[in-house]
Amino acid sequence: MLLIYSPEITPRLQYALKLIFKSCVHAEYELTDDAAKFNQHTGPKLTYSKQALGNEPFIWAHGMLADRVIIDKQPERGPDYHGLATIYHTDNTAAIVPFDVLAASFYIVTRYEEYELGERDQHGRYIPTISINYKYGFLNKPIVNIWAVDLAKHIQAIYPEFNYTLPTFQYLSTIDVDNAWAFAHKGWIRGIGAVLNDLLEFKFKQLGTRLKSWGHDANDPYNTYHIIEGLQEQYQHKMLWFFLIGDYGFNDKNPNWENPHFQALVKRIAKKYPIGVHPSYASFRHLEKIHEERERLEFIDGGAIDKARCHFLRMKFPETYRALKYCEIRHDYTMIHSPLPGFRAGICTMHKWYDIPREEETGLTIHPSTVMEGTLRDYMKLQPTEGLAVITQLMAEVKSVGGTFISIWHNDSFSEENKEWIGVYEGMLKLAGDASLRA
Repeated sequence: MLLIYSPEITPRLQYALKLIFKSCVHAEYELTDDAAKFNQHTGPKLTYSKQALGNEPFIWAHGMLADRVIIDKQPERGPDYHGLATIYHTDNTAAIVPFDVLAASFYIVTRYEEYELGERDQHGRYIPTISINYKYGFLNKPIVNIWAVDLAKHIQAIYPEFNYTLPTFQYLSTIDVDNAWAFAHKGWIRGIGAVLNDLLEFKFKQLGTRLKSWGHDANDPYNTYHIIEGLQEQYQHKMLWFFLIGDYGFNDKNPNWENPHFQALVKRIAKKYPIGVHPSYASFRHLEKIHEERERLEFIDGGAIDKARCHFLRMKFPETYRALKYCEIRHDYTMIHSPLPGFRAGICTMHKWYDIPREEETGLTIHPSTVMEGTLRDYMKLQPTEGLAVITQLMAEVKSVGGTFISIWHNDSFSEENKEWIGVYEGMLKLAGDASLRA
């Protein structure tokens, strides 16, 4: 067991230590502010302070973990460490690493900079290119996991009896059902308006498909569930589905939640896989809508719904996560940027959300996602082979630290017009099952 001494124990420090030694590497530790107890300890030990108490290794403490405020300024980039940028750098050569790895991990994982800093896009989302993860060059690296493994290796080199293990690599395929059908089951009012629009714009091929879909939803181009489930049965990875169940709007296109065909689809999927609510575009910063949509899905499914991913990945700290907690959501999967793949929170393992203004670790578990097909195809304009190359690199990073790789795909991405991206999805499933590059 590793004994860690700090002259001041704060909620931020406790959270950072749990991130490093519980989430990223599995190691037993104890935190104390009792110097006498620490000095008497004969096993592995570590100090978190400006300097060591004796000859033990120490992490230089920047001071941020003792703060009670949010500083409206990004930390400066420090010298590279093992080829990657650092923050909260120290020139103290006696420190076990040349920066405050605990403060740096806290800053990145909690999304500290998103509370006060930064522009928002047209959907109210934080712009990733202004984050330090992007500007300092490690958005495509699970930097906190990497730092944690490095720290554990340093401690073990000094104390061979110190034991740690990496988590086992896992893969989770998540499917967002934003639009269950392209044309079917949308209601007569929406349907007639769409037909008139097709005629006015001379979209006769689309009109033909629309009318065929009305006759039988098996003809609908977004009715791709047999393809998705067929691949799932072949590769046997874990799968989680999210259903958009808000009222109709410009960015919320699913059928009415009371539509019997839609309810039948949800029930059928829920019998085979876990499901979660996909809080609508209109629910952003509207707690009552999130609550209503969760209750709708519970009514259809007949069971408790405790998982969510916000539609359009719209979120704002701390309001969104406080709303999810209030609505009895226990697991969130929104932690990823829309325009760029990678590690928004610098980590590829699940962890609890820390509410910075309230200075407390909460019961909401964050499951960071790594890649979304829309990011690669629509934002980055990559070709399918290029998209798979990005996935390959990101998955290798996750495997190297024993993390969890979570992908986001949509049912419409399995349609005929996106058939090349079906190959990318299947390639990802094969990579996830490949034992090479594992930790």
